[in-house]
Amino acid sequence: MRDRRQATGRSHSSWPRALGAVALLASIGVAPTPGLSAAPVAPVARDGAAAGSGPTLALGGRHGVFIAADGTVWTWGSNDSGQLGRSAGYGQPGVSSPTPEPVPGVANAVAVAAGVDHTLVVAADGSLWAFGAGVGGQLGIPPIDGAPGAGQWQPTQVSGLPPIDSVGAGAQLSVAVGRDGSVWTFGFNRRGSLGSSANSDLPVANPSPTAVIGLDQVVRVAVGREHVLALRSDGSLSGFGSNIDGQLGIDTNFQTYAANPTPTPISSLHGVVAVAAAGAHSVAVRVDGTVWTFGLNSLGQLGTRDTLFWRRSTPTLVPEVTAIDAAAGPTETVVLNDHGSISGFGGLLSTYQPTAFAVPVTDGPGLVVAVAVSSDETVAIDTDGVIRRSSWPATLPAVPLESWVVPAAMLPAPAPVRFPFTPVVPARLLETRLGATPTIDGRFSNGGLLPAGSITTLDVAGRGGVPADSGAAALNVTVTGPAGEGFVTVFPCDTAQPNASNLNYSAGATIPNAVITRLSASGTVCVFTSISTHVIVDVDGYFPEGARFTPINPARLLESRPAATPTIDGLFSGTGPLAAGTTTEIAVAARADVEADATSAVLNVTVTSPQADGYLTVFPCDQPRPNASSLNFLRGETIANMVVARLSATGTVCVFTTARTDLIVDVDGWFPTDAWFVPLSPARLVETRVGAQPTIDGLQSNRGRLAAGSINELIIDDRAGIAAEAAAVVLNVTVVGPGTEGYVTVFPCGGQQPTASNLNFPVGRTIANAVIAAPSRGDNVCIFTSAATDLIVDANGWVP
Repeated sequence: MRDRRQATGRSHSSWPRALGAVALLASIGVAPTPGLSAAPVAPVARDGAAAGSGPTLALGGRHGVFIAADGTVWTWGSNDSGQLGRSAGYGQPGVSSPTPEPVPGVANAVAVAAGVDHTLVVAADGSLWAFGAGVGGQLGIPPIDGAPGAGQWQPTQVSGLPPIDSVGAGAQLSVAVGRDGSVWTFGFNRRGSLGSSANSDLPVANPSPTAVIGLDQVVRVAVGREHVLALRSDGSLSGFGSNIDGQLGIDTNFQTYAANPTPTPISSLHGVVAVAAAGAHSVAVRVDGTVWTFGLNSLGQLGTRDTLFWRRSTPTLVPEVTAIDAAAGPTETVVLNDHGSISGFGGLLSTYQPTAFAVPVTDGPGLVVAVAVSSDETVAIDTDGVIRRSSWPATLPAVPLESWVVPAAMLPAPAPVRFPFTPVVPARLLETRLGATPTIDGRFSNGGLLPAGSITTLDVAGRGGVPADSGAAALNVTVTGPAGEGFVTVFPCDTAQPNASNLNYSAGATIPNAVITRLSASGTVCVFTSISTHVIVDVDGYFPEGARFTPINPARLLESRPAATPTIDGLFSGTGPLAAGTTTEIAVAARADVEADATSAVLNVTVTSPQADGYLTVFPCDQPRPNASSLNFLRGETIANMVVARLSATGTVCVFTTARTDLIVDVDGWFPTDAWFVPLSPARLVETRVGAQPTIDGLQSNRGRLAAGSINELIIDDRAGIAAEAAAVVLNVTVVGPGTEGYVTVFPCGGQQPTASNLNFPVGRTIANAVIAAPSRGDNVCIFTSAATDLIVDANGWVP
């Protein structure tokens, strides 16, 4: 099976980044005309996602539209209202263009949508253009007297909008999503489908785009005949418009004709990554791949395989389907499966009885990357450059109408799917020191030393930007002023305390370590301290419940000390100290609930009683040892660091040590083969020490010590294999020889420096910590150092 990370796309209703649809024919030179800009315009980023991250393939009532690799727009089907964007066939019912042709003068398109008889196009500069029927004002202009469908065929810019990122279209309704996360509507306002009460259910055109009150941080919309669903960046859904068939996923005004103009959250759905709507039903795909449907089920379009419910207001799980995307027609549903095929249900198989069925649209080796469906046809684009059309649903299986082969040179580069990890600006959740700056919300502040042998229950979910239904969190845990040598273990409070540690320390030390931990069902973690100490906990990000990252109860994989408690399975136990200059291979996959196909793992690596100052490097065993460090240590100390490590093809990691030392390795979680995370062999990005070995590309090398109180930008974009669209990066940050004790804070450039730390250090020490950081809009992260120090930064992976 092909790696889905290399063949991923989006249908007309996906988020947050669409794969540009392939071209039907070789590029045809079209002289620019007034309308869409013919010159390339750099997209403006919003929350780490490039502008124009919306739909690139769509089917309307009787026409289709897609974006070619070169940014041109291609349409086919009926043009009686001008919905194809050209004059041929305009105003001529019954005339159809079966082969796609380019829309004249349209270039640099990044997103499209198709209503029943109108088309919307978003340009790279954020402008929105419309053509086709406009009787309800869905073109953003007053209806044109005497024109077919009261519209026009020439693309016309919609005024009164901010820069647009994505669009959706209904019967006589248009919806636009701004790059700032706002939502704008125009057209007929049936049942409150414009998100307002103005002219609701009146035959009055509303051509002026109006912002929907109460919606923000929206990344995608799905539009049915008279309802709209809005998907926020946190994976939540809200809806407005008609709910007569339950298509809003709520009970309010279910089975009534009442309007629902106020956006209302669907409380039973969370962690949503894709949404689709058409007619009077809706589809949502969650981050765990499950598909949920609600609304009208007259012809089996909900896929629930029952005849008892003709409509549902409660989102219901579709059995035996796993998907990464979905598309909807008036009475049809198609899902893009996670293995590159599609499945469908609904449609007019029987006049009376709803039936669910599977429709194989592609039978070749190509993996489907985008799909759209209408009552007449299903269109799928695959990685082999073939656009395949199938009738819907004349027979089982569906009979291919035709296939359009695309020149291989026109295929766009596959866009990576988005990893369901959300970085946040670091925020303090626990601060035990009396008189210190309080936590983000004042809770868990200034409580004093934690007693030896105690367990502290810490609320994480619902604080510091972490949603209440999160499944795991990335934390930074620091001890300061401990009464003696000891350790800290962080674990979900609804499990037993494990034989593992996250942080090891000596008397009086200030030591940090990053921790990725599963949260309990109530959103808490437990912090065990073996010795009385102050503890500080900051949060750096979170994972939704069901994310492709699998946090586990910490488990020991290697324990070199002969007299210590053995590992989880007895392997790699009591092996004795590692010799200086040696490399030790450790099996990770298929141990301690880590599945055999894991590609990377979150490890906690601890040295104890090293015989000299030195460092460890953790790397995949089938790669050369890199110029990077994972843990720095002093002679005789016990110290730990978290490592997000790429595994070798056989599921192992290698640990190189410069000094003889005992070693402990615990595992906290893992990423599967198709995880939305890109692990790297460690690579150096910053090296301030003059005369040291340079960075991976020579940038940010040998510049000298950083000044106390300074903020320095770390260049991330296109370095060490980190792509420009990275939403977060996994770094190892090391200070060397600081002049005084102090701390380091890593945060997105351009924002306010948070009252949190990623790395705390005493004077003169060399100490490291893992950091998950979100790049700013300029593709950089900023590093604040409170004390003069040399700094080393290594990259271990990135999040699309």
